[in-house]
Amino acid sequence: MKNFFKKKINENYFFRKLYLIYKYYFLTKKKLKYQLFDENIKYQTQNNNTIIFTLIETSHPINFLLMLLAKILQIRGYKVFILVCDKFLGACEIKSIKNKKDKNPCFNCKFNQEKVFPLFKIPIIRLSSLNNKKINVLVSEGVKRFKINGYNFKNKDKYYHLNIHIKDSVTRYFYGNLYKEEFKKNIKETSINHCRTAVYMQEISKILDQKYKPKAVVSTMSVYSTWYPIFNFFNKKGRFKQFSLTQFNLKALTFNEFELYPAYTRFKKFLITRKFKSLTKKENIKFSKFVNQRFQGSARIFVNDNYFGKKKKRIEEIRNLLKINKKKKNIFLFSNVFWDVGLADRSLVFKSVQDWLFYTIDLLKNDSNYHIYIKPHPGEFKSSESLIGIENIIKTKYENLPSNITFIKADYHIKPYDLKPFIDLALVFNGTLNIEFMIQKVPVVSCGISPTLGLGLSKEILSKSEYE
Repeated sequence: MKNFFKKKINENYFFRKLYLIYKYYFLTKKKLKYQLFDENIKYQTQNNNTIIFTLIETSHPINFLLMLLAKILQIRGYKVFILVCDKFLGACEIKSIKNKKDKNPCFNCKFNQEKVFPLFKIPIIRLSSLNNKKINVLVSEGVKRFKINGYNFKNKDKYYHLNIHIKDSVTRYFYGNLYKEEFKKNIKETSINHCRTAVYMQEISKILDQKYKPKAVVSTMSVYSTWYPIFNFFNKKGRFKQFSLTQFNLKALTFNEFELYPAYTRFKKFLITRKFKSLTKKENIKFSKFVNQRFQGSARIFVNDNYFGKKKKRIEEIRNLLKINKKKKNIFLFSNVFWDVGLADRSLVFKSVQDWLFYTIDLLKNDSNYHIYIKPHPGEFKSSESLIGIENIIKTKYENLPSNITFIKADYHIKPYDLKPFIDLALVFNGTLNIEFMIQKVPVVSCGISPTLGLGLSKEILSKSEYE
């Protein structure tokens, strides 16, 4: 019931505004005013170290966690600043096809900046204050080159590295649905808007560094046209830090998630800090509990979004439902929510999740020796807000669907782990299933940049010929 009302509120512009105002006046304001009251805080002597929190958008709940962290550092004597967008960016993650008709898609961000953030008493840097004529010229010239070159920057262009994140942002804007005819008219316009944002953020990163000389730049994001340029600029200088949410523990944050794709260097450093290279008895118990919850479908994220239902399907029931023929080689593909979380920079052999799926289908289609089972991510229309699913994308690409393809639909409520008896080979892009299938001793190949890449735990595919 709670999730039902949340969904209804999110779907209606008026209710979203009303709920935000209600939360502020009846919940947030009183609590924060008490917690952040200066007489309750003992500030330490200020030092010369500057830290900038690049929030940009200020509507997501995780930004309040970052504000608390910023306040803690301010209390400890650091010079802390918050970077926000004050309606400056024409394209950002907040603006999408879903709120294109909203009178004010920036309402949540502006409300929090004007009502909530002042309670923290942390200096705010507004993007518009960093803009100047020189940057405007660079942006105009960059956008012009981008359009002339077919909505891409050329290989030797100084903004070439922004290409994949502009495309990722466009896919995100349409929630994956780049295939709908009425949306196709807007793709070029949206590409230009995100190109403009990416170039602005690239040049603004330089201004931030020159003006404030920060010891560290902290963010929850390192992808898309808005955040990637900041990440790219400051990470090269060793001064970027990231705190992000993790589906594995909904009460925890992950530190520097970008170091986990791949995790080779970080894992080696981790091993050096340990007395034992194998897990201890206590760690083994904790790990086994975590993995078993995943395999049983009782992990919190699975339960919250009802990924797999309450009733476990029996092996015979699955066999009959999917019409499994053990005389064939049964290959199972497990796709990601392809438009979310900036997957473009985690590609390795294939440009995208779709590119990988299409290539695999073309290799095996209509071959009677093989059967392809495609299982879309269970979060496509539950925890995520997709406007199109992988099944529809494949059916759009192949008007006559190959005879040896079966889709494992979300409403079947089948867990990937229950498919173990039928899998001759599992194929994943870069998801968690790569590790989980290894643990279950299921043959698996990961085709993207996964945390395990380079650790020697599995067969690694580095070219299309190897994959074939």
